[in-house]
Amino acid sequence: MTESTTDPAVLEETVRVARAASDLVADLPEEEVRRRTRVHLDGVRAALADGGHPGEEVLLGS
Repeated sequence: MTESTTDPAVLEETVRVARAASDLVADLPEEEVRRRTRVHLDGVRAALADGGHPGEEVLLGS
């Protein structure tokens, strides 16, 4: 996989929006939301960099 998400502002804003949009997400520890969000962003970025589309494994996360 390519390097981790390079713009911390994108990660933090995505986490903020996810927590504000969902009570279930907001109930999770912030660091867990950040970790899972980073996995998704990194996976999508890597797939798009390779000219493809993110697959189910990226979108479902780990």
